[in-house]
Amino acid sequence: MQTLVSQTGDVTVVKVSGRLDIDQAGTFRQACLNRLSEKKVVFNLSDLSFVGSTGIQSFFQTVQELHRRTPFGVRLVGLHHDFQRILKLRPELMALPCMLQVVDAINSFQIELTTELPVSASASDANRTS
Repeated sequence: MQTLVSQTGDVTVVKVSGRLDIDQAGTFRQACLNRLSEKKVVFNLSDLSFVGSTGIQSFFQTVQELHRRTPFGVRLVGLHHDFQRILKLRPELMALPCMLQVVDAINSFQIELTTELPVSASASDANRTS
């Protein structure tokens, strides 16, 4: 498994390619949890090969834990049919947002920020009336 990390604005895009290898699962897990837990993260899996359930389970457990730890959640892009099938079989993984394009995943973080604006606008309105 290879990873290529890039930055688009304040969003970190992790492109994962090759074959999931259970031997690399621990290293991948530590790197993700130590370096990405405070970031907006998109995992692009379009070049990832399906090789069996053991490596995939470990991979998705890491992504799921990161999704719980980060205040922003994570996004998945480029899920092949076999990966989608595994997500459907594991209800706890269904909470992971999946998108078709990297740009959609990046933009989804901006949409969340936009939906929070009325709350802060209300707070400023309250300050003006006091």
